[in-house]
Amino acid sequence: MSDFGIAEAVAKYRGMLADQRRVLGEDHPNTLTTRNNLAMSLGKMGRVDEAVAEFRGLLADCTRILGPDHPNTLTTRNNLAMWLEEMGRVDEAVAEFRGLLADRRRVLGEDHPNTLTTRNNLAMSLGRTGRVDEAVAEFRGLLADQRRVLGEDHPNTLTTRNNLAMSLGRTGRVDEAAAEFRGLLADCTRILGPDHPNTLTTRNNLAMWLGEIGRVDEAAAEFRGLLADRRRVLGEDHPDTLTTRNDLAMCLGKVGRVDEAAAEFRGLLADRRRVLGEDHPDTLTTRNNLAGYLGEMGRVDEAVAEFRGLLADQRRVLGEDHPDTLATRSNLAAWLGEIGRVDEAVTECRGLLADRRRVLGEDHPDTLTTRNNLAGLLGRMGRVDEAAAEYRVLFADCTRILGPDHPMTLSIRNNLASYLGEMGRVDEAVAEYHVLFADCTRVFGADHPATLDARDNLTALQERM
Repeated sequence: MSDFGIAEAVAKYRGMLADQRRVLGEDHPNTLTTRNNLAMSLGKMGRVDEAVAEFRGLLADCTRILGPDHPNTLTTRNNLAMWLEEMGRVDEAVAEFRGLLADRRRVLGEDHPNTLTTRNNLAMSLGRTGRVDEAVAEFRGLLADQRRVLGEDHPNTLTTRNNLAMSLGRTGRVDEAAAEFRGLLADCTRILGPDHPNTLTTRNNLAMWLGEIGRVDEAAAEFRGLLADRRRVLGEDHPDTLTTRNDLAMCLGKVGRVDEAAAEFRGLLADRRRVLGEDHPDTLTTRNNLAGYLGEMGRVDEAVAEFRGLLADQRRVLGEDHPDTLATRSNLAAWLGEIGRVDEAVTECRGLLADRRRVLGEDHPDTLTTRNNLAGLLGRMGRVDEAAAEYRVLFADCTRILGPDHPMTLSIRNNLASYLGEMGRVDEAVAEYHVLFADCTRVFGADHPATLDARDNLTALQERM
């Protein structure tokens, strides 16, 4: 639905609500249902703060009128938690889902579909707070119970397999994620058919993880085939078709076809503005991607200007603490560094780090990424000793939080080794690169770009000895 369509729905719900309050009264079940629908539509328009406020008021009234254990009261709690997560208040959402899960287990039982759904939502939220290992464990337990209660071929079982595979990928177990998606795709095709939306989504996810394991040409071919099928099955303007166009453009950029990627994003942006509206989160995401590729093309001043404009709109539409707003601040800082405004970039990065610690927590992957970026900027300012010290502490934290084989941990080790070399501590740097090369070969394979980079850096340093 376009922003115009959603706005129209909001207006209709507001009018309906006024009539229901007048005719049926404030406490009638139909009045409460319309309030729920209005709140959902506000969220879908991007007015997430308003949606959360509406759900908070609705929850108080449902609890008073229907009681705390009524199914509609429990559903309202679920919806409130969901939109808290959309606001970026993910820790609050996790707490809400935990409380809701305890009550659904008590009221509905362990095996009720709504209890299982809440377990899924909790696991998803845990992943978004960066607690990906916990999310994997939750999904594994949920999957076992869904197989027992619902059966191997139930759509919800298939959805949990998808979510488990995504979480495995986010823990750095990318080969496992790709293998899980291959098996899931075979089952979705058999159970749902090749043209079912969930089958097409699984193809999209498989292609994405093929790109992550370095098989980018294969991923691009998968996305092209999927795009043709989504256009045929869903139509040119369907959100999933637009998503595949986005993912294909990203793949083109990863294989170095940056001009093509930027052109794809320009076309996609025009269509998302037309179909979804200027303020839709997907439109804002496309603006982010286009700005990034303008930078990759060397049009860095344009990229910085685009990111500044995008950031202003995200603050207005999504709020200061939304994950996408924070991500744009990170991108802006990175490109300020690219045009030589490193002091400005460091200032932006320091402010972002404080906010990510406050919003996401010290151990969230995005917080760790910002620390990595700040250390890199310090190095570019010539503060090499500070950069190396930051990378040492960060490497220890990534090893503790993400594990020694996670791609981010290995990337931080690469950065640490690089700055040790810059400091003239070549023997230490060579030792780090030896370990890194062995680990990358074991984790990614001999031909992965990260493995090849480690090998080349090791060779270059050995020539300096």
